[in-house]
Amino acid sequence: MPQVCESWRLHRIGRTFRTGSGTTPRSNDPGYFDGEYAWVNTGDLRDSTINQTRKSVTGKALREFSALRMYSPGALVVAMYGATTGRVGILEIAGCVNQACCVLYGSHDLRVKYVFHWFTSHRSEIMNLASGGGQPNISQELVRSLQVPGPEPDAQDKILSVIREREVSHRQETRLLDRRLALLAERRQALITAAVTGQIDLTTARGADV
Repeated sequence: MPQVCESWRLHRIGRTFRTGSGTTPRSNDPGYFDGEYAWVNTGDLRDSTINQTRKSVTGKALREFSALRMYSPGALVVAMYGATTGRVGILEIAGCVNQACCVLYGSHDLRVKYVFHWFTSHRSEIMNLASGGGQPNISQELVRSLQVPGPEPDAQDKILSVIREREVSHRQETRLLDRRLALLAERRQALITAAVTGQIDLTTARGADV
C-alpha cells in the first residue's frame, strides 16, 4: 500500500469492524424465496449503495437458517467470489446476504463510506491477494486481515466531503460531455442526410482539392 501520513493509524479490519456473512437456503423449497426480506448476492454489489436486491427470502428461511441474519442499513458488503469479486456496496436497507458476501459493521474508528472508497481504490492490490484459478476468490479471513490507513473520524469526514464535491463536479462534467456528444452526433447525421439528398454541393465543399 502507498505511504500515508505518519499521524494516521493502520486499522486492521478484523479488529475495527464486526464481520459476518450469510448462506443460501435449500433451493428445492420455494417457501424460502421471494419473501419480504432483501437477500444480497454478489451480483447486487456494484460499488454503490444497495437500496434493492434482485432476490429475497422469507421469514421461514430466516427462522430455519441461523446463518441468515439481518444486517442494518449502513453496513458495508464485500463480494468474496464470483464475477464481482472485490466489489462493494453499502446497505441502504436492512437485509441478509449469501455466503459469497462478507459484511462489515459496527466500527467506531472508521467511517463505512471511507472504507468503501478505500476498497474501490485498492481493488487491484486486494485481487493480487486472491486465490483460485480462472476466477480468483477472497476469503472472509483475508478481508479481516486487511489494514486500512486512516486519520481520526473528523478528518475522515473532511476527506469524504471533498470526495462528494468532486463526484458532483464529475457528474456535471459527464452530463455536459454527453450533451455535446449527442449534439455532434445529431449534426453529423444532418450533414450526411444533406449530402446524400443533394442539399450540399460536394464539389464546392471540397474546394481546392477539386
